Amino acid sequence: MENILYIYPTNRAIREKKEELLSSNSFVPKMMTIAEFESRAVVVENRLVSSSERVIFLKEASKFKEFDRFKISRSLVKFYSHSSDFFRFFEELAFEKVDISTLLLADFYAEFVKDIEVLEKLFNRYKMILDKEGVSDRIFIPKSYEINYDFIRSFDGFILILEGFLTKFEVELFRAIAKIKPFTIKMALTPFNKKMYFLAPALQESKQLQEIEIDLATQRINRSSNINSSLNTILSVASSRIEQLTIAMAQIERWVRDGIEPSKIALILPDESFASVVRRFDRRGNFNFAMGKEYAKEESFILLDELLKYLKGDMLSKRYLERKNLMSELFFEKGITIDRFFEILASVGFPLYSSSNRLEALEEFNLLEPWFAFRKLLKGFRFDFREWLFLWINEIKDIKIDDKEG
Repeated sequence: MENILYIYPTNRAIREKKEELLSSNSFVPKMMTIAEFESRAVVVENRLVSSSERVIFLKEASKFKEFDRFKISRSLVKFYSHSSDFFRFFEELAFEKVDISTLLLADFYAEFVKDIEVLEKLFNRYKMILDKEGVSDRIFIPKSYEINYDFIRSFDGFILILEGFLTKFEVELFRAIAKIKPFTIKMALTPFNKKMYFLAPALQESKQLQEIEIDLATQRINRSSNINSSLNTILSVASSRIEQLTIAMAQIERWVRDGIEPSKIALILPDESFASVVRRFDRRGNFNFAMGKEYAKEESFILLDELLKYLKGDMLSKRYLERKNLMSELFFEKGITIDRFFEILASVGFPLYSSSNRLEALEEFNLLEPWFAFRKLLKGFRFDFREWLFLWINEIKDIKIDDKEG
C-alpha cells in the first residue's frame, strides 16, 4: 500500500474526514494540516522566535530616530498592539516574494516613500538582531529555507486538498517537492478562486463548478467532475441573533423527529462570536462545537484579564479582585524574571497556578505546553509584573479547549 500523505487546510477538516472514513469502516490514511506540513517540509538554520520574542526584538529594532514618524509608544504593552501590523506587512511581502525595496520604485507608493524607507530600516534592523541572537522568524523562511529531503522522501506522494489560495512561496515550495515525489492538488473551480487557475494552463479553459485534480509536476488535470450545486433550502427571515437561533433549533428538532441522526446535523454559524450565544441556550449540552471552546471564557483567564485591567487603572476590576480575595502589593514588582512572575500568581492564589497539581491543571486547559515554552524561551528577560502579565495573556488568549459534549 502506498504511503500517501493527505494535506488538509485545518485540523477541523482532518477530524471530519477521519470521522467519515471511520463511520464507513474505511482505511484512514496519514493526514496533516497545511501549516504543519509546511513547517516540516522545510528546514532553517536557526530556531524560529516565539510570538512574544518577536515583539520584544522588534521593539528593540525600532530604536532609531526615523521610527518616531509613526508616533508609536515604545512601552512594551502599547508597542505590542501595533507590532501585529508590522508583521502582517512583512509576512505578506515575504510570502508573495516581494522585496520592500521594490515598493520604492512603484508609482502607486510614491506618497509613502518615507514610510516605506522607515519600514525597510526596521525590517533590516530586526533581521540583524535575530542574527545576533542566533534565531530567525518565519518572515525570513522564503529566502532562507532548504527542503527537508528526509521528511519528503518518507512518503510516496502528497495530496493537497486546497481551499482558498496559495501564496507564491507555497507554490514555489510545492512545485519543488513535486520534482521529488508526486504532488496532487484537489480543488473546486469556482468564480472565487480564479487566482489559482495559473496552477495548470488547462484550468483557463475548464468549466467552473468542477472538482479537479492537478498533477503539480506536469501541470496537467488528472481528473475532473461536476459539482452538484443544487441544495434543498429553506429561507427564513430573522431580526436578531436570538431569533436566528430559535429558528435553527426548531428546525433541528423537526429533523430529529423525522429520523435524522443528530450527529449528521451541522449548525453553521456566521462567525465564532455567535458560538457563545448558542452555548448559553444549549443547557443540555447537545451541541458539539467543532471550533472548540474558547479558553478566554474560562474563569482562570478572566481573572488574569481583570488583573491587567486593574493594573491599567480600572477600579471596577479592582473591586472584582478584592471580592475574589486576589489583591497583593506584589503586582507592582519591577524588573522580575518569568519564574518570579508565576511565583506571584501562585502565592496570591490565582486558579491553576496555585494548584497543588499545577501541571495537571494547566494540561486540562491546553496550557501546559505554552507554559513550558513561555518560561523556557523568555528565561533571560526581565520585565515589570504588568508587562509579564500582558505577554502571558496574549500568549494564551486564543487557545481552544476540545469540546467533548454533544
